[in-house]
This record gives sequence, C-alpha cells and structure tokens, in this order.
Amino acid sequence: MNRWISTFVLMGVLMFGAAAVAQAQVEIVLNGETTSVADGTTLADLVDRLGRGPGDVDVTHNGREVRGRDLDDVTLSAGDRVSIVEAADGKRFGFGIAFGLVNLDEEFIDDDVEQYLTAHLRIAFGDPSAHTGARRGLRGYLEPEVGVWDGDFRSDTMIGVNVIGSIPFNAVDFFVGAGIGLHMLEQDAFTNSAGESVPGSDDDAIGVNAQFGVDVHLSETVTVFGTGRFDIIDDSSDSLEAKVYLGLRFLF
Repeated sequence: MNRWISTFVLMGVLMFGAAAVAQAQVEIVLNGETTSVADGTTLADLVDRLGRGPGDVDVTHNGREVRGRDLDDVTLSAGDRVSIVEAADGKRFGFGIAFGLVNLDEEFIDDDVEQYLTAHLRIAFGDPSAHTGARRGLRGYLEPEVGVWDGDFRSDTMIGVNVIGSIPFNAVDFFVGAGIGLHMLEQDAFTNSAGESVPGSDDDAIGVNAQFGVDVHLSETVTVFGTGRFDIIDDSSDSLEAKVYLGLRFLF
C-alpha cells in the first residue's frame, strides 16, 4: 500500500513539475519564426542566448528599435515580435558636394549675393558603425572641405577643416559644427554704388565658421543635406559671408 501511495505521489510531483515547466515558457516570434523562451526572459538574455553582445546586433521589439543599454529593461511576453540581426557595417567616410548661395556683408557692392559651390569629406571618429546600423548616440566627424564663389568683382576660394557633431533621429541626422579655413580672396578694381573707385587686391586671410544643418537618409549610402553657416574672415574689412547650400552625401 505504501508503495502505491509513493508511486501516486511521485507521479503527481512529476505531472506538477511538467505543468510548471510548460507554464514557465512563453512563445515569441524571433526573426519570423515562433520560438519558446522562459517566462521572464529579457532582450539582453535573448541576445546572450544567441551568443552575441549588445554592440554586435540591431534589435527591434514589436517594431521599435531598442538600444543596447535598454535591452535589460524589456521583458518578453507571449506573442512579442523580436528581430535580432547583425549590425550593419558602418560607413567611415562621407563625400558631399553641394550648391547654394553666399551673401556678402559688403554694403558698397550692389549685387552682393553669389552662387556657391562646395565639396567635403567627412571622416567618422571612432567606431564607423556610427554612420549606419544601430544609428545611436552622438557622432563626431572631422571634415576637410573646399569652397568657391566667383562674383563680378570679388571671388573667394577656401580650403578648410571642420569639426562636426551629429545626432540621429530615425532617418534624419541633425548636426552642428565649427571650423577654420584659408580664404584666397581676389578683388577687381571697380567703382562702387557711391561712385568711389575701389582698387583691386589679392588677399589671403584666415576665417572661422559656425554651421548647422540636417541630413535625410535616402538609403544606407546616400543622404540629402542642407546647411546654413556663417564665415567670419580676418581680412582688411573683416568680411562676413552667410551661406546656405543643399547637396548630396555619399557614404562609404
């Protein structure tokens, strides 16, 4: 009799344990496939179970991107849809070319708005995955550039370098920056609007700039960007050039 009682008790314990184990599992959809995970599993646990680190993968939970530092805060529930994929290779460089206008702070010139052309190379600081992939956090760039405008009486060819800080928001990056450059100014002799004779000159001067803008990502390798900036040039008249331009940037 005692043997039968012991057998029934053991069977009950086993059945209860099996039911508890079954109850402790929840089904989620991982990368399109139904998967069972232990109740209470977090996204960080799931990434670790796959043998990856938070910086190695891009994670979305029910359509929302989750940053690496937040993976521990998301506990999985039945029916959750999770995507865990290898982080896209970053693009360390970005070549941009743009066209716009420059407004000269020169009251003695009647037509003081000229066409402006510029090109630059952005070089990412640190981890190149800053450009694409998880696209998280503040990113920094070093940006050598050239720019030129050629007016009726004056022209300016500039070679410089900028430091840029950029913050991504979905498919849009907002950036600000500052830089320094060498301006090679040329001015023809002319008579100004007041009837005064202005002599010609060739002048190399140092200038500094402040700028802001936005990048809109058309794809992983192409963005369209707009920039507004001010260049203060330490020449004989302490010139100010206000510039706006629109262009394309190619990431590689």
